[in-house]
Amino acid sequence: MIREIERAELIAVDFETFGDEKGKLVFKLEMLVAREFIKADLRGIRFDTYRAKELDKTYAEEEEKLKKDIFRLLGEEINLNSPAQLSKKLYVDLRLPDVDNGLTGVRTLKKLSKKHEVMPKLLEYREVGKSRQAFTTNYLIL
Repeated sequence: MIREIERAELIAVDFETFGDEKGKLVFKLEMLVAREFIKADLRGIRFDTYRAKELDKTYAEEEEKLKKDIFRLLGEEINLNSPAQLSKKLYVDLRLPDVDNGLTGVRTLKKLSKKHEVMPKLLEYREVGKSRQAFTTNYLIL
């Protein structure tokens, strides 16, 4: 309840800073949204742990399939979450152009996506891992 009161006070302060017409409009819109957040905070939300476990299993299976495909294309198993190992494999072993000083982030992998058939698989692996982390793994721990 304290968080909701603090939110309402912050919105009221915002209202005072906008002036008459803009302030009224912003206040009305923000209060509509804030009321819904306050209601959600008070009543809570349901989380379907059974469905989350099913989804997590699906993500895990997809990650494993992608890892196998990637390892086959790379010719060996490496830690795909290790920037050092991935960088060595891409820029030293496969001799791909080093467009970002050895970086292996998504932006760099996208730049290299047409340079080798493993790149789209790496991008997909990262996407599945990020989705798994964001939507299932973190919530199942709670």
